Formats: sequence, C-alpha cells, structure tokens
Amino acid sequence: MTFKNFSKIFNASEVVTFAKLKNTSWAVDAFIEIFRLGGMQGKVQLINPQGEPTMHITAALANITKCIHYNIDNIWIFDSRHTRIEKVGEVKKRKDAVDKQRKTAESKLAELKKMADGIDPEELKELDSDYEEEVKRVEQKLKTLDIHKGFGGKIADIKFLLNCLGVKWIQIEDDMEAEQLGALMAIEGIVQGVRTTDPDALSFGSPVLLKKVPKKTGTYNKYVIADCLSQHDITYDQFIDIHVAMGTDFAPKYPRIGVKRVVNAVCTPNYLDKWTKSQEEAKKIFKERPEIDFDKLIQIPERTPESIVALVEWLTVVQGFDKNKVEKKLKLIS
Repeated sequence: MTFKNFSKIFNASEVVTFAKLKNTSWAVDAFIEIFRLGGMQGKVQLINPQGEPTMHITAALANITKCIHYNIDNIWIFDSRHTRIEKVGEVKKRKDAVDKQRKTAESKLAELKKMADGIDPEELKELDSDYEEEVKRVEQKLKTLDIHKGFGGKIADIKFLLNCLGVKWIQIEDDMEAEQLGALMAIEGIVQGVRTTDPDALSFGSPVLLKKVPKKTGTYNKYVIADCLSQHDITYDQFIDIHVAMGTDFAPKYPRIGVKRVVNAVCTPNYLDKWTKSQEEAKKIFKERPEIDFDKLIQIPERTPESIVALVEWLTVVQGFDKNKVEKKLKLIS
C-alpha cells in the first residue's frame, strides 16, 4: 500500500459525508478499515472483560450502522495481506521498523520502572515530576504498536458484525489485494468506487477513491480519477507512471525525482528513460484485468431479528458493552 505524496500531487474532487453518499455502493478495503478503526490515535483504549481491545468493534458498529441508515451498500473485502511476492521486501521493512520501535519502547518502559523500584510515589514525584506522564506516553506507544498484532481476532469480530447486520463481504484467498479487487468491481459497475486510504485503488482502475479525512468522523476526501487526470492534463498511463516514479510497494521510486518535478518529468518525452525491471513490472501489475466471477465471491448474509438478538448478546455479554447504548445504536437501522 502506497502512492507516496499522492495528496501533494492530486487534489480531492470534493469532501463528502455519509449523508452525501446516500444510496451509493462501495468496496471497502477491510484490512485498512480495521487498522484505522482499531487505531483511533489519541482515543482511550477500550477493552472487554477478558482484557482484549474493543475499539475496532465500537468504531465499526458506528460506521456500519450509519452506512445502513443512509442506504450505503458496502462490500467489505478481506485479503490475504501482503502475499504478492513483489511486496515481500517492502513488507519486511515495515515489520522490522515496527519491531525496532516496540523493542525501544519496551526497553524504555523497563528502564522507567527500574528507576521507580523501591521509591515512595510521593518522593518519586519530587525527583521527577514528569515520570508518570512519561510512563503513560511509552505505554500508549506500545498499545499503538500492538495494533499491528492480533489481526486474526479482529477480522473474526468484524465478520461477525457484518453477518449479523446483513452486510456483504468477500474473502480473497489468492495473491490479489482488496484495493485491486475493489477496483475491478468498480470497473464492472458493481460498486461506484473503493473506500480505502490506499490510492493504489485508482491506479488499479477504480474511477473513484474515498479516502478518510483524519479526525473527522464519517468524512471522506473523494478523488475522481477523471479529475486527477484533468488537473495535470495527463493520461491514465501517465498517472501510473507518476505513481511508480514516486515509489510503490512493488518497486522503489525513480531516483532524483520529487513531488515538484514528477508530473513534468512524466509528460516530457524520454525524460524518464531508465525505468528498472521492477518498475516496469509494477506498471503491468496496475493494468492487470483478470476475469473474476463475483457472484461466487460475494457473501450475502441476511439481517434477521434473530441475528440482531445474537449481536446484542455478543456485544453486551462477551464484549461488555452497555446494553442501552447498543440498542440506541441499532435503532438507526430498525
């Protein structure tokens, strides 16, 4: 997942909310959506009676019920993340970076706790007035890094929500990714575009991308590929060239080309004449249009009174949610 500096090169066509998206249909990149919903930077980390995080459930329930309320037909796509061989090197880099950050944070926390060992709390405050805040900061850092772990359980939670609420979903077993399949669905007219923070969807051929606006609930930047092309008077092929030149998960960026020069470089004949083999392969990947039998892929669960009862029981008994708040949320779709 990446299109480095995408939002510095292309402007959104408009900003939209759920109300403005009423009666539309979208493919949802489930992995990115769960990661985003489970992260909620700066938010209190909610847990169930078993000590497991539930922020992803809380946020997803709000998001899904709001979409149902506005008759927004979503198809969530779960992929076998990072299985495509071209991405292995990039994924390893990210994992190593997260592991390094976690190790540093764990060492810092151990150091802080060792410093406080055997010292009276009041005396510790006098010695270091920022101690408690520093401990909280490091612990929050570790919680944030732990978002990268335990995705199997979170995926199962979200699928249970989708099944109970009657929302369509797809599980991809091969090396195709959610943003690619979503783009193919948009090309076929099954959905209008892809909801993801990953601009790869546009390069894969989706006519529209809904990219979440940070810290604004239910608000999205809507990127229309036709508008992106007209902003710089470029073709779809040149759009892909810009993407690959700026760097993708499939290939490193073109050397000595930055945000300010990339459009002009791509539009100037023979200016970029040293594409590597991996960069040329990346261009081909974005233009792949495999035939897909979507009828066989799409799971269409039915929302019934019984499924809602099961959902309420799971949320309140297993996950420890407040029953009144859950029922109030579900009134949106009754």
